[in-house]
Amino acid sequence: MFQFDPSLIPSLRTRKALLVIDLQNDFASPTGALPVTEPEGYIGRILDVAAAFRASGDGDVIWVRSEYDAPRPVENDNILTSDALLVSSMRSSTSRLRRLSVDKSEQDDEAFLSGGTGSSKPECVRPGTSGAELVSEAAVDSKRDSNLVKTQYSAFASGQLLPLLRTRLATELYVCGALTNVSIHATALDAASHGFAMTLVDDCCGYRSAARHANAVRNLMQLTGCETTTAHEMLARFGASGAEQGPRQPSRQPPGPVRTGARATGDAGRPGCPGSKLVGSSSGGQGETSDGSSPQSSSHTDPSIITSTHTLPQAMSKLKLSSDPSSRPAVAKPDAPRPETTQPAVQALVSDDVGAGLGKRDATAINESITVGSASSESPGTGQERAPGKSAETGFKKSETPKRDESEKSLETAPTTGEAPDTLEPLCEGDTTIIPDLLPAALEEGIFDKLRAEVSWLRMSHQGGEVPRLVCVQGAVSPSDASVPLYRHPADEAPPLVPFSPTVLKIKEHVERHVGHELNHVLVQLYRSGQDYISEHSDKTLDVVKGSYIANVSLGAERKMVFRTKRGDTKTDKDKEGEGSGKREIVKAKLPHNSLVKMGLRTNARWTHAVKQDRRADRDRTAPELAFGGARISLTFRQIGTFLDKDGLLIWGQGATGKTRADAKPVKNGASEAEQMIRAFGVENNTPDFDWDAVYGQGFDVLHFKAVPRLWESGDETRDLRVKLMLGSYGVGFAIGDHTHVDGETTAAKELRFLDNDADKSDVRGDLAVMLYLESTYGKLSAGKTGSLATRLTRFERAMSLLDKWRATGDPELKPLEGELAVFDGHMSSGAEYVAGGEAPSLADFALWPVLREMAGLVGSGQGGKGKNDESFSGLLEGMGLSRLSKYYERFGREKFVGRVVEE
Repeated sequence: MFQFDPSLIPSLRTRKALLVIDLQNDFASPTGALPVTEPEGYIGRILDVAAAFRASGDGDVIWVRSEYDAPRPVENDNILTSDALLVSSMRSSTSRLRRLSVDKSEQDDEAFLSGGTGSSKPECVRPGTSGAELVSEAAVDSKRDSNLVKTQYSAFASGQLLPLLRTRLATELYVCGALTNVSIHATALDAASHGFAMTLVDDCCGYRSAARHANAVRNLMQLTGCETTTAHEMLARFGASGAEQGPRQPSRQPPGPVRTGARATGDAGRPGCPGSKLVGSSSGGQGETSDGSSPQSSSHTDPSIITSTHTLPQAMSKLKLSSDPSSRPAVAKPDAPRPETTQPAVQALVSDDVGAGLGKRDATAINESITVGSASSESPGTGQERAPGKSAETGFKKSETPKRDESEKSLETAPTTGEAPDTLEPLCEGDTTIIPDLLPAALEEGIFDKLRAEVSWLRMSHQGGEVPRLVCVQGAVSPSDASVPLYRHPADEAPPLVPFSPTVLKIKEHVERHVGHELNHVLVQLYRSGQDYISEHSDKTLDVVKGSYIANVSLGAERKMVFRTKRGDTKTDKDKEGEGSGKREIVKAKLPHNSLVKMGLRTNARWTHAVKQDRRADRDRTAPELAFGGARISLTFRQIGTFLDKDGLLIWGQGATGKTRADAKPVKNGASEAEQMIRAFGVENNTPDFDWDAVYGQGFDVLHFKAVPRLWESGDETRDLRVKLMLGSYGVGFAIGDHTHVDGETTAAKELRFLDNDADKSDVRGDLAVMLYLESTYGKLSAGKTGSLATRLTRFERAMSLLDKWRATGDPELKPLEGELAVFDGHMSSGAEYVAGGEAPSLADFALWPVLREMAGLVGSGQGGKGKNDESFSGLLEGMGLSRLSKYYERFGREKFVGRVVEE
């Protein structure tokens, strides 16, 4: 075998590609067969972005157009032709996700390549027609751009696109064009399966249905981890020449390890939102030479790194081989022992979009230090160097003009050997650090396998479903009365606590030395692979001793923890930028084997944290990420101030109503108490300036939460009110669910959802479905008092449709709806108190009254505000001759359950 020195291999600069999909006359023209008109101006923005992208030299513009040659079965393609919100399992395999993503209605107009002869759909993109041609404004550069034709929904299906991208060393794709939910969706899913990093240019993606567009974007973000950007950001990033821009933000690391010489540096950038080419340090823009010399010592810059026109053969001609065995790179194996952590790189990135002041970025760019696998190939002493561009005072710098919705930092950290852990730069609020090499070598050796075998793993349920990891709770059992610490968080049932196991006790001793206080509780979790994850959340501090630290130990495969400021928290921006920008800040920190996250409660109050799914193929992961078969054990130690007696019947302490052992109270598991505590948890999870005493101070004596159904609101006040009125009328207690943790991500389009607490854990979605479910499940006791079934359902359907009719007109005078409202007025002609008659409210009432309330709000405010001027509204109805409907509105509003629901 040849032996070679990897430091002599030049860095091959990867490229980007802009895919413009289906920008054809049949879609782009108002007179086309299938006009795609939203969002307004998207075609012009696409053309501007393509011109800037081409001129930047950072990548290739690829125009892809469709031609119909034969009907394509919908079930074979990843397209969405339904307005219904798609919710996919985050743990499903790719093939299963594809099946879940399919709407099989081939007759839908947007399935323009499906449906055979005799279909009533418009004929789109037929070969030889003007509708199949690109729009005339496209201005394709025949010498530099590529023009591909596809006959299936995905641009990868033809087999031409993938080789083209590979030969041009493209690893990052920007995608835009017509019909987000059809060709863009299908192409993006296939791109992810080939390992490309992706960004959707959101306002350059055309659509006919806003719901389908939102559904497609949400689905792609969940399944592929893609990012979104805007045309404005694209023009800012690629609109100026490289000379004008100075150092740019780096793109996310391309698939597979990037091997360099003794050290490699790149631009600071925003992880997950590709930027542009990798260059050297911010001083002069020159990268280090292959022998490890500094940029300043080199008289020229390697053209293979900075020149965008080099081809693959030219770059490959520079490769050399060496017979020095010491420089042979390590080979990563899935079952390899733990990776070396003696010389990991310290990476500190702050990403902000390139703004108008691009020329000023030289002073603020931060270079990223990259190492792969073992650090043994580094030159002596390089591990002690500060990453180029990094301030001596702090590892973080900010660019001058952040433009993105979320400013991101990425910290991939582990200090060099011998560096004191406490010298690490603090994260977030300054009270959080990542400490490597927690355990001494003698204890660390074999500890992962020992702990995995020693712990009694259990499954845990949250919000009616199993959490995607195995858990175990251990703690200190009092020698005097056998009482145990109690840590409560949103789970349907708390796992039983068992005494600290021998190995956990040894780990705890080392953790206590770093945090400086006793730790009496640990939640041990096994992430079996990269598919296991924990959603964005803040730890619940109801039972956590004030002033203590939360300590998380990582053993096994390396994962990444993502910290993010809570929504609505502008304090950080005000402190650091001088004004409240409202942007959410992100810090990404590597969690290597045998490391400790020491998190203070100030960080927990203002930041959420998560360990997200890693959907990359094994070939795209590093050796530390593949170690231990990809499994990771997490131990979260806490100092808990709430306790249970040995029988689990009495509760006291910080988080209980009785604060001392003498004041211990019986444990409660009722629905109302559980609902109150879950709502308090929700407040902490979403409130940056959380007032512990006001929300938690009175204490809670609840242990389990299983008895509480949950309702996730849609954000549409009237639709949500319909369901809440039913729940209030039937006396069903419930807690409000948090959309942040539905399927592990914040949903792009909120969906009304009801999760029952029955044996089947019934999960119902959509206002109509939820209302029918509640009627059939909880409305049985009043069924004989609500009129005939035929009358109830007929009038229910009419009341449901009234909302859309009202919103379509929006006339505060109600003139267009006079006839429709007269129908409901007529239902009261016989003196009936309710729409369907009978002695109790029915589906028809729950559907109608919230619409009338919304109308009253518009009439009362004159501008669609939230005010409910019932007197004005009633007077308007009276003036229209609808006195019975007016009296019904007032009478129903006085129902006790209505008052309780509306006042909440």
